[in-house]
Amino acid sequence: MNVNFSDYLQLLRVHRAKEYFDANVKDIAEVAKKVGYENEITFKRAFHKSEFLIRRNYVQQKLRLK
Repeated sequence: MNVNFSDYLQLLRVHRAKEYFDANVKDIAEVAKKVGYENEITFKRAFHKSEFLIRRNYVQQKLRLK
């Protein structure tokens, strides 16, 4: 893998956050704290960078696939 530690950690955190969203946890601030981010803004940036989506669009996509 050609990924540095901080990028890898971000990927792990976003993956875990997606599991929370898939389990219907809707509070972004709560999910951000659970996966290790100090604030919601930093989490939103990391999620967008990793998924190329904002959280709302991610959830909408998942609902369409069900």
